[in-house]
Amino acid sequence: MSSKTKAFRLKYLLDANIILRTSEFGCWDELRRRATILVPSIVARKEAMFSSRRNKPGYVALQLPELIKRNELIEASASAAELISVAAVFDDAFLGSIDDGEKEALAILMTGRLDDVRFATADRAAINGLAMIGLGDVGISLEEILRETGLARALPHYLTKSFFDECIARGQEKRIRGEGLRRR
Repeated sequence: MSSKTKAFRLKYLLDANIILRTSEFGCWDELRRRATILVPSIVARKEAMFSSRRNKPGYVALQLPELIKRNELIEASASAAELISVAAVFDDAFLGSIDDGEKEALAILMTGRLDDVRFATADRAAINGLAMIGLGDVGISLEEILRETGLARALPHYLTKSFFDECIARGQEKRIRGEGLRRR
């Protein structure tokens, strides 16, 4: 590689639901080897600690804070002012439909300080919100991530590109109508 060529590494900001699903599908470790993974602080410290599979056979605790300490994940944080900026965009009803980790991810993305990072979540409201703030092009489905990293597999509909695209389109419609947004 010449000094003018820079190695490109895929970078993804992941919500808890994506992390939990990749763990359940057995591709979490390999995904981390193949891409740079960022997680919102709230996801790392709170949300990903919970799983409906906790008491099921084969459950493995993710230990995100430990992975961050070992520099295997990057923790991304939003300031209080950045979190308030998200609350200033959405009305209370819509804001209540988005989890705290997703709010933090949206706040981080709204700052524009992350270069070449794509945000993945499977939550319909958060995907709508991404489009409602004009950042639909920053979003990506788990299906697309797994394809880009060579880990493609069959997935439930809510993790596919078609579901993600449907949610982006709905969020764009909401933006045009002002639905879910604070009146200015």
